[in-house]
Amino acid sequence: MLYAWNGAAFDGRTMYFTGGGHRAYGGNEVYAFDAHNLQWKVLNKPGRGLVRIDTDGDGKADRCRTTYTDGTPNPRHTYDGIVWAEDKVFIFGGVIYCTAMHSGAEAIWAFDPVRGQYDQLRGVKPLPNSHVQIKTAFDPETGCIFVLTRKDIGCFRSGTWTHRWRLKRGVSEATMDVAPDRRLLVAVSDTRAGIQIWRIQDDGRLGPIVRQRLAIPKWAKQAGLAYDSKRRVFALWRGGPEIVVIDPDDWSVETHNNKDGKGPAVPDVFRSRVYSKWAYIADYDVFMGYNDHRHGVWFYRLADR
Repeated sequence: MLYAWNGAAFDGRTMYFTGGGHRAYGGNEVYAFDAHNLQWKVLNKPGRGLVRIDTDGDGKADRCRTTYTDGTPNPRHTYDGIVWAEDKVFIFGGVIYCTAMHSGAEAIWAFDPVRGQYDQLRGVKPLPNSHVQIKTAFDPETGCIFVLTRKDIGCFRSGTWTHRWRLKRGVSEATMDVAPDRRLLVAVSDTRAGIQIWRIQDDGRLGPIVRQRLAIPKWAKQAGLAYDSKRRVFALWRGGPEIVVIDPDDWSVETHNNKDGKGPAVPDVFRSRVYSKWAYIADYDVFMGYNDHRHGVWFYRLADR
C-alpha cells in the first residue's frame, strides 16, 4: 500500500499515510505515525462499495468509479500529491484503484484527522494532467499549497486556485518542497532534468523559473525531499543509507553515507519511491523517513556544518 507510488502528509509532528491505487490496494484508510510518542493509529474505516464499470462496451469491467458507494474516495497512487495544510490532509489527483494507467481522479479531497472523515472539494477542478506524478509543497508564509503537474503549477489556498501558471518546459517525475526562510520552492528531478527553482512572492505568486543541473542521482526524482531549517539545506532520501544534501547557498551537492552505524538497506525498485514519506522534525532536529513496513520508521540527523 505505502510504497506503491505513494507519499505522505506531515504536520510537524505526525505523518499521515494513505495509498494503494491502480491495482495495488483498494482500501482508503488513513494511518498516522506520531513522532513524539512513536505510536501508530488508524484514523478511519476503509470505504465500502467499490463499483466496477465497463467504459468501452466490451462487456468487461475495465475501470472503477472514483468514489465508493459510501461517498468516500477510491484510493489512488498519491505520488507527491498528498500534503498537510489548514489542519487537514489534502490529496490532489492520482491514479485510482482498478483503472487504466492514465485515468485518474478528477476531485480534490481533504481528510480531517480529528473527525476521521474525507470531504470532497466540490466545484474545484484540478490542474491539467493531475492523474500522474503530482508534486505538492505547503508554504506556511503565504498559505499556498503549491501543486505541480507535468506542465502546470498553481497556488491552492482556502479551497480555490489563487494563482495558476503554464510552464514552458514540462516537469515529469520530481519531488518538491519549500524553504520558507529562503522564500524558495524547489522541485528536484534527476541528473538530466536537474532541479527547478522558483522564488515565492509575498502574495503567493512565483518568480521566473530557474533551472540548475546538479550532480544528483537518477533516483532523486522519486526520492523524498525535505528542508532542514536549522542548517538551511535540502536533503534527499530514497530509502537506503545514503543522504544527498543540496545547499541553496551555492547549489552544491554532498553525499552522506551511514557507513559506521545501522541504517536502512538499499531498497529494491518497488521500495525506492519515497516522495513525501521523508520530513524534517524541527523540534528534535532530525529527519524522519518511512518506506518499508518490514523496516519501520527511521530517524536521521545531519552533521552540523
